[in-house]
Amino acid sequence: MRKVGYNNQHLHSGLNFVTPNQRHNGNDKAQLAQRKKVVETATTKHPERWSGKTRNCEPKGDVYINKPADEAKAKDSQNKAA
Repeated sequence: MRKVGYNNQHLHSGLNFVTPNQRHNGNDKAQLAQRKKVVETATTKHPERWSGKTRNCEPKGDVYINKPADEAKAKDSQNKAA
């Protein structure tokens, strides 16, 4: 059963709380930059509201569902098996 709206609505923790579609379409950078601006403004105006670090608003690097094997490791394994 497929969850309708997941890719458009779910704010994924592994993507720094943007939707999978925002990440896939490249819109995550703008969303995270806007969020960073809002958080910085809020922490400057009301520092008493934050007791520690704020959420990371930097775009994630490469992300995978199933990370591909490193080609060098795969070749080494094949050579050792031969």
